[in-house]
Amino acid sequence: MKNPSTTSGPKKITTKVIATMKKNGSRIACLTAYDYITARLLDQSGIDLILVGDSLGMVFQGQETTLPVTLDEIIYHAKTVVRGVIGQWSSLICHLCPIRQMMKKDSEMRVAS
Repeated sequence: MKNPSTTSGPKKITTKVIATMKKNGSRIACLTAYDYITARLLDQSGIDLILVGDSLGMVFQGQETTLPVTLDEIIYHAKTVVRGVIGQWSSLICHLCPIRQMMKKDSEMRVAS
């Protein structure tokens, strides 16, 4: 859970903090969220890393696979998760690019922007 080297209370988790935790052999807690309230609860519980992935197609939308998930849907859910991670706690949020987006020719430009 939150960076064990923190001595002055909760601290914003960054990629540097995660890299240091990995280097030190610390455990890194990561769970998935697709909405504001779940992100808020996970962040308040001290989760280090919150993942927004294309699994939302199956878990949140009831799809049979993750393939129908679009980049716009990932962005929408990532935005709601970001709004839930505020205040004294600050989990790092990681969102994945849907597999179909990666297969498109122009995906590199779209993902980069």
